[in-house]
Amino acid sequence: MPYNEYYEYFGPDYTLHVAPSNMENQNARIYLENIKAKLLENLSKISHTPSVPFQERPPDTEMPEQVYMHLYIIKNIRVLQLKASLRK
Repeated sequence: MPYNEYYEYFGPDYTLHVAPSNMENQNARIYLENIKAKLLENLSKISHTPSVPFQERPPDTEMPEQVYMHLYIIKNIRVLQLKASLRK
């Protein structure tokens, strides 16, 4: 989050999520409606871009146990080879 005059308000984790509290909402409805109108007006002025069609995402799958063990063994062999080459 970029530093600004309200930066410390978002501490201690400095994220945009503000935990709910019993703080009174001092925003006037007319003020919020004006902000919303300006926002929608600015959004309507942005030129659209060609859309990309939706595509199905492949499901998240876990690595088969045999593949996992194979990669684990290869990694350990390489570590042992590196240790052996450093001893020479």
